[in-house]
Amino acid sequence: MKSKKTNTTKILFVAILFLQLVCMFFYANAKQGYFVDELWSYGLANSYYHPPLFYMVLHTISSFFPNTFSKWYALIPNIIYFAISMLLLFVLAKRIFKNEWLALVPVIAYGFSAGAICNVVFLRMYVLLTVWLLALMDLHVKWILNDRMQKKDFLLLVLVAYLGFMTHYYFFLIAFFTSAFYFFCLLFKKRFADLVKYCVAMLISLLLVELTFPIAFLKLFSDQRGDEAVQNFFGVTDFVSHAKTFWNIMGEGIFANSINAIALILLIGGVITVLANYVRKKRQANKEYNPSVSALGNDVDGSSSKGLCSSTNVEAQRTWISIFCMSFVVVIYFVLISKIAPYLVDRYLFGVYPIIVLIVFFLLYEILHYWSTEKVSLIVMLVLAFALALFGVSGKHVQYLYPENIDNVRIMEEHEGDTCLYITNEQYMLIQCALELEHMGMVIVGDPDNIEASSSRINTSKDEMIVYIPDGMDQDDTLRRVCAAIGFTDWKPLFTSGYKAYELTR
Repeated sequence: MKSKKTNTTKILFVAILFLQLVCMFFYANAKQGYFVDELWSYGLANSYYHPPLFYMVLHTISSFFPNTFSKWYALIPNIIYFAISMLLLFVLAKRIFKNEWLALVPVIAYGFSAGAICNVVFLRMYVLLTVWLLALMDLHVKWILNDRMQKKDFLLLVLVAYLGFMTHYYFFLIAFFTSAFYFFCLLFKKRFADLVKYCVAMLISLLLVELTFPIAFLKLFSDQRGDEAVQNFFGVTDFVSHAKTFWNIMGEGIFANSINAIALILLIGGVITVLANYVRKKRQANKEYNPSVSALGNDVDGSSSKGLCSSTNVEAQRTWISIFCMSFVVVIYFVLISKIAPYLVDRYLFGVYPIIVLIVFFLLYEILHYWSTEKVSLIVMLVLAFALALFGVSGKHVQYLYPENIDNVRIMEEHEGDTCLYITNEQYMLIQCALELEHMGMVIVGDPDNIEASSSRINTSKDEMIVYIPDGMDQDDTLRRVCAAIGFTDWKPLFTSGYKAYELTR
């Protein structure tokens, strides 16, 4: 019977994952433009000074198609990473819930969320980072639940930690606090032999990083981003405002803009349930002499111990320690990101989204199961998961698609070989328009404060040219200055691509 149930849930998981992959391909196909960092990914695939794993894969794929560009070179790996992350989430949820049907709930809620879709269509390393974070959490949860570590687990820890370190610097934060929590768990239980092996395994993973990517630690602490993070950490920043922004970002990404309501339900429901459980336990203790109270922990009214009450047994205690471990890591990470992140954007939270969803649904289940049956609890959880899924796949909060850019490259192809004046103080932003600008015969970067100085470098013999102007500048005034400097009289808008593009004519 159990085998039949297991096979059914596995089939359902495969069906759910298939639908999620269809969803990911749909939004991947709808992607028409790129954030500057996404295009930087293709350039960094040929570099040697960032965590290289994501870039190595992108470089390898691109090498099979030389002198070409396609979003699919990065999207296909991202979709594969997503599929792996969903399998890891399912495995982790089974460990936590001890029930494969319940394990499907966070898979549904996260896998169809706007946050998951954004993670996949954003052409950076964050889906791969999600894989290693889930693998790291699954290893530690397994060790906590089983209260032991197998020999092969140490090799897995070395591998997962090393690959995580080689994917993104923020993995160092997650790994550090996860390791710190488990270190004290082992210390408290006086498992000194495992403690030594654990520390050695983590040290080996760091040594492998030093051997294969020696610049990692230098950049971690002295790179521009590293310096910026340190300055933000010790500087005076509006932490509350930043935390509130990230809280809302998280709510939009995985909780259908209902994060405050969900948090309130968990808080009030949790407090009431804990108090009710305390009263029940006290009443039960006072009536121990009553023969109607069974050794299994049934109350005088015949109700059995369940939900939060189940925390009295060893297995449930270990489950709660696992939840506390994940919650501790996520909360500390959220606080640090709110303090050190250079930008208030969703990508810094992508990696912990599935872990947060799992924690929330576990807490919700514990509350529901205390007051109702397992079947009713599962139905309520599924309804909520599908509601969140529908919100996610609706696409209202899916970012990084840039549908407004669909015709930009085609328009620039019609102006093949023209001269372009790109007015900016931030030259790195040209990369964001690289697919458009590659059709220009010449691109001249102009200083917004001294546009006239750029006129000497422009070939004025042609009857038309293209000009890009920052969104924040006075468009008409800037266009008049450009026209006066190089002898053009008319202009018309072409499109908006981060900057506004115009065609100048005589």
